[in-house]
Amino acid sequence: MQKKINKIHKINIHQYKSYVDFVLADDYLTLDFNSKNFDLNFIETISKINFSSIKLIFFSDIPSIVPSELFDKKYSNKYLETNTSNIKNIRHDISNDKKITTVYSINNSLIKILNKRNIKYSVKNYFTILYDYLSGKNRISECLTLYINLNEDSFDILIFKLEEFIYFNTFEIDDKDKFLYYLFFVMKNYEVSSKKDKIIFLGKYEKYLEYYEIVNKYSQLDYIIDNSISKLNIKSPFFSYLNEDNIRQ
Repeated sequence: MQKKINKIHKINIHQYKSYVDFVLADDYLTLDFNSKNFDLNFIETISKINFSSIKLIFFSDIPSIVPSELFDKKYSNKYLETNTSNIKNIRHDISNDKKITTVYSINNSLIKILNKRNIKYSVKNYFTILYDYLSGKNRISECLTLYINLNEDSFDILIFKLEEFIYFNTFEIDDKDKFLYYLFFVMKNYEVSSKKDKIIFLGKYEKYLEYYEIVNKYSQLDYIIDNSISKLNIKSPFFSYLNEDNIRQ
């Protein structure tokens, strides 16, 4: 993205703890928060893109998931205490179906930059986006459906039974052995059957082929999409698919 991009894009900016990814449908760019002149480089990058909207998606800390009917904003810090020590700049999202409230803490550096420049944007936590996408899926079986989103150094797992949301967690991993350990831990706790329950990966990518192969030894797998030829090497590749308007608005 060294020259002006004339095509109009919706930009998803993924904010992690130490860097941000600018994600378009077919390109991406990473900036380190600790880099010299980060503010200037951030604005310079945006100025090269002809964009219609900007969505900030926060991946920096594990959110807390609260049933909307029980959510009380004044207790937001309490909801986060078990998930993160970074309890500041607290925000919350409400899912499209109004059933779930996602509570999360953010580093508001980007928001300050955008506000200073009067650039309009929206804010979402990554879990809310995953939930909104998956809650719209048809599940015809009475059994459990486990959705797995593989990231560079972690994975997210969401469990549904028909339309009912059952479980969510994120586990940090650095190899397939740790991945299997946590996956089997969840499967054991929820008495997941390899014969009747379903495991569905959110995307199929070349970099995670070993993970798919090893899980396939224990259970039949399915994939939301097969995007194994994708060259995008962002930390959470399935979100490049969600950036292509493949999610209910």
